[in-house]
Amino acid sequence: MRILKRLLILALLFGFSSSANAALSSFTTVFDQTGYYGYDVAGEGLRTRGAGGAAGPSNSSGTLSLGLGGSPVFGVAYWHGFDETGSANVNFNSNPITGTQLTEAPGGDYSIGYWANVTPYLNSGINNYTIANVSFDYANNGFGVIGVYNDPLQTQYGRMIIANGNDFAWHGWTGNNGPTTDVLGININPVNYDRQLELSFIVAGGEDGARFGDRRSYIWYYTGDDGTTPVNLVDEAFGIQHPDKNPIFARDGYDWDTYMMTVNLPAGANVLALQIESDDDYPHGESFAWLSSSIFIPTPVPEPASILLFGIGIAGLALKRKKSA
Repeated sequence: MRILKRLLILALLFGFSSSANAALSSFTTVFDQTGYYGYDVAGEGLRTRGAGGAAGPSNSSGTLSLGLGGSPVFGVAYWHGFDETGSANVNFNSNPITGTQLTEAPGGDYSIGYWANVTPYLNSGINNYTIANVSFDYANNGFGVIGVYNDPLQTQYGRMIIANGNDFAWHGWTGNNGPTTDVLGININPVNYDRQLELSFIVAGGEDGARFGDRRSYIWYYTGDDGTTPVNLVDEAFGIQHPDKNPIFARDGYDWDTYMMTVNLPAGANVLALQIESDDDYPHGESFAWLSSSIFIPTPVPEPASILLFGIGIAGLALKRKKSA
C-alpha cells in the first residue's frame, strides 16, 4: 500500500504538474491555467487632445468592446492615472467595484493604477463594457480589460497566463524610473518542437507622435533553455528586439495602448523573458507604464487521470505478484 501511495504521489507530481510562473520585479500572476481557451484584450484612452497635440483634460468614463466566443472563465480590468494618488472605487457596467493597487516598480514616481476581477460582469459574444467615476490626481490615462473564455472552436490546448504590474520607463530618466522596465520572466515546461506564443501588452501613457514626432519604444524578448531569467535584455547579445519601432503609440486613444505580438519558442526552451525600452537615442523617446501582459502557450494535452491510474494499478499488481513469488 505504501508503494502504491508513493507511486500515486509521483504520478501526480510528474503527470499533472504545470511549470511555476516566475514573475520578476513588480509583476504578479493573477491567472495561470490550462485549457481550450480563447481571449480578447481591449482598451480605451481617457485623455483628450489639447493644443499642439499635447494631452488635454481627462474623461472620467469610457467604453470599449470585447468579444468572447464562449463562456467567460476570467476577466480583469485595469485603470491608471498620472501622479501618485487616485481612487480605487469605480463603476464597471454600472456595478460598483473596488480595485487593488498595482504593485509599483521600485522607486516609481508619477504612476498609479488599479486592477479588479470583473469575471461576473462579462458575457459571451461581442459586448460593450463601460467604466465610470475614474479619478486620479493629475490625469486619467485610460482603462483596459482582458477576458478569457472557454472556446468551443479552439483545437489548441494551452496555458494562459496574465501578469499585473506597474513598471515605468520615463524618457531621459535613469535608475528605477527609466529608460527601461524591469524584466518579466516566465518559466515554461519544455517540449521537443517549436511553439508560437501569443502575447499582449497593456501600457499607459503612450502618445501618438502629434506633439513630439517619433517617440520610439521597443519590446525586447529572450528565450532560453537553462531555466534562468536575465536581469536585462536591452542591447544584450542574447536579447531580441521586436521589429516594430513604435509598439506604444496611443493605439486605443490618447495615453493608452493594447499591443499584440507573437514570439517563437524554440524546442527545448523553458524560459521566456520580456522587457520594454524607451529609446534615449531619440530626443523624445516614449514615456510609459507597463501594466499587464497575457501569454498563451500551446501545451501538450495531459493524459486522462483514468489512464494514469490504470497504469499505476498495473505497476502495483506487478509489485504484488513479485512479492508473492
